[in-house]
Amino acid sequence: MLGLLIITALACYIFGILLGRKDGKGKKIILSVSILCILTPLFLLKYSTFTFELFGITFSHSFIIPMGISFYTLQLIGYLVDIFRKEQLPEKNFFRFFLFASFFPQILQGPIPRFEPLSRTLFAEHNFDEKNIISGLQKILWGLFFKFMIAAKAALFVDDFFNSQESIAGSLYLIAGILYSFQLYADFLSCVLLSQGVSLLFGIKLGENFAQPYFSVSIKDFWHRWHISLSSWLKDYIYIPLGGNRKGIFRTNANLLFTFLISGLWHGAGIKYIFWGLLHGIYQITGKYTLPLRNRIYAKLTAFNKIRPIIQRITTFFFVTLAWIIFRADSLIAGLHVYHAILFDFRITDLFHKDLFFRSLNMPEFILLLLTIIFLLYWDFLMEQEKGFIYKILKKRTVIRLAYSILLLLIIAVFGTYGYGYDASTFIYGGF
Repeated sequence: MLGLLIITALACYIFGILLGRKDGKGKKIILSVSILCILTPLFLLKYSTFTFELFGITFSHSFIIPMGISFYTLQLIGYLVDIFRKEQLPEKNFFRFFLFASFFPQILQGPIPRFEPLSRTLFAEHNFDEKNIISGLQKILWGLFFKFMIAAKAALFVDDFFNSQESIAGSLYLIAGILYSFQLYADFLSCVLLSQGVSLLFGIKLGENFAQPYFSVSIKDFWHRWHISLSSWLKDYIYIPLGGNRKGIFRTNANLLFTFLISGLWHGAGIKYIFWGLLHGIYQITGKYTLPLRNRIYAKLTAFNKIRPIIQRITTFFFVTLAWIIFRADSLIAGLHVYHAILFDFRITDLFHKDLFFRSLNMPEFILLLLTIIFLLYWDFLMEQEKGFIYKILKKRTVIRLAYSILLLLIIAVFGTYGYGYDASTFIYGGF
């Protein structure tokens, strides 16, 4: 709905001008009214049905939710708050402001930009730059690679088990949950790479949204690496204004839980999203209070202390995956049913039952998926060492870069998962 975006952007633009001219209580009133106006379309379209159902009111009407509304709503609120804090001046030119609000590569699925850093590159004059074109095309190719080689392929396995009406063993659910973790990451990483690549074709650089999240050593570290633009937005505009960690232990924990509650609700209108958000908040609080005990244990177990980072990465990935299971399930009840199956009906023998395990992906396809996931981890390992795979290729000679590109296209065309019945335009985070 382009009309809604234009109206929302126009309202934000006017409120921004007013905020730049006011001080004192009047400024706070304008900020409150402006945030309410910007949030109203999102609430009515995305959360009204859920809110009515919480109060036991039947509300069967469904709305068409404009793509990107969750992303640009946060973007515009951040802009207004920054003006209120005098961290930036309001943009006087509406067309320049609307370009910021509607910049098409990132509006659908992020990253969620801040006005000051994006405007510097967005409003600047850009000349033709061969390096930007080549780098942009490389990012687009890798985005397609991760989408079709991991996200789309893993979806076949994940959807088969999570959507099944049969009794599924906990062991199969756990494998499906692990694959969903990589499906979601590859899917979101691919759309960010596509956004960055398309933007580079115009000479515009978007910020990074991931920093090797599955190399995290704690849940807190994970949220410094996953969906970075959303995490920093929640910290700057929710957690810190609530008082952050400056109001005592109880308020710090309450602020953290509330921030993750908002994170869950942002992802979707449903109890399962609230549970998922609060679960991550509980993870962080538990991690903070058990850290001294864990330090003492590692200090006594010298052999384990030497491989502590590896153990931390594995356990963090495990707990993140448990949370993703709720995120992926059709409902909170369905997600808890998966937990029950993992705990009380594991049936490890089902992993070796070919008719069960390979019913959605045959063995060669599954092996190919695993190899591609290993490559994704290798990609992240190089990025962690600041030796990114894509940057290595860009330093090669033109002929070698061209050969890499052709090989990548052939791999996607031959081994990628797409075709009849597959909606190639669907990205998971586009639904949020």
